[in-house]
Amino acid sequence: MKKKSLIPETTTIEVESYKAESYKAAPTGIVVKEFHDPDFKPTKSITAGTGLSIEEKPVYKNKTLKQLKVLAKKKGLKVSGTRKQLIKRIADYSTTVQKEKRQKILDNRKEQELGVKNKTDSINTILNNRLRKLTASKDGAAKELFRAQQNFDKVEAEYNEVKITLKSLESLF
Repeated sequence: MKKKSLIPETTTIEVESYKAESYKAAPTGIVVKEFHDPDFKPTKSITAGTGLSIEEKPVYKNKTLKQLKVLAKKKGLKVSGTRKQLIKRIADYSTTVQKEKRQKILDNRKEQELGVKNKTDSINTILNNRLRKLTASKDGAAKELFRAQQNFDKVEAEYNEVKITLKSLESLF
């Protein structure tokens, strides 16, 4: 790409007033020149964040048109068109396949989570039923124990009465 005009802008960094942080390189006092071209427009990047267009990616950069056609044919894609079109078609297909794989993984996770939740609910229901039965059994046993204690207390009271009566009789004779 041919640039029409370059307008230099000069910026100087002073070392004395700079406080370096541990992750920044210390400035060296070098004069940095920035050039601005108002007509320069960067090429649109199809791949987000990498700064490379799809054609510049290492996967496709060294492939010939013939190799790209073979690759497109393997994937069941249309093999006609320019190199750029083929690369875009293959990249779109790969992106779609990756999205489908990710979605399948997410669906499997959701199914597993649902299965775990169902099992947890089943176990919870079983344990709650068992708890209800044991509570009822415990309450019944507690009532029986209470009645037995009352009977024991009655028998013990009668026993003590008889014992006291015997002692008092012994003291008379």
